[in-house]
Amino acid sequence: MRARELVPILSDRFGIEPETGAVIDRSLAAKNLRLQGKGRRWPEMTRKEAITFLIACLAVERPTKAAEEVAPWVNARANVCQEPLRLEETEEGRAELAELKMWDDEPPPHEDRPDVKFWRFLDSHMAGVKDANRRIGLVNYLEVICDLFEEKLIDPEQVRFDLVRSLGRATVTFTAMQGSVLFFDSFEVPSEDSRGTFANKAAINLTASVTGYALQEIVQRTENLSH
Repeated sequence: MRARELVPILSDRFGIEPETGAVIDRSLAAKNLRLQGKGRRWPEMTRKEAITFLIACLAVERPTKAAEEVAPWVNARANVCQEPLRLEETEEGRAELAELKMWDDEPPPHEDRPDVKFWRFLDSHMAGVKDANRRIGLVNYLEVICDLFEEKLIDPEQVRFDLVRSLGRATVTFTAMQGSVLFFDSFEVPSEDSRGTFANKAAINLTASVTGYALQEIVQRTENLSH
């Protein structure tokens, strides 16, 4: 689907005004964050471009400056999929495990814990897109989540994407079907950006959140061309 067709649909599904979505999209295209067409040749909007559009809808305060404001988030990278702590090895950890309420009786061995099993599953799917330092960009990370939706390996109900504009932090949280947290990964904006736009640590947190269904809307209308 071309951007002029897809952007109004995504804007409606994300709950923003179509006019605002169009302004954001034009700003992204002007800075080559979305490929522009020439003459009668207008390319399909890629999944990566649609994810960038979603991040912009969450992050920007000035739609006309969307490309400038979304750039720190597009550049955000993190060392993701860190193995969950072996909480069962300490008294404090065992108490924390009990509070998770992920089992009826005693917590299972580390390797059999649901959060550890999910970590192994997620890490195996992220392995191909990590760099030599095991880091991955936020957009590529969300692309992998979209792939998992497409393959029906994760339910959109299990995913929440939170973006804290005032702190320059984005977090993807995965939950079990009963609602308990299984795993999460966080991304911080690059340090050179955090000294500027996100410098005020005393500021009220300005958080925008979506469930996995926002990504599912992208999955249903785009293809992952990164493979």
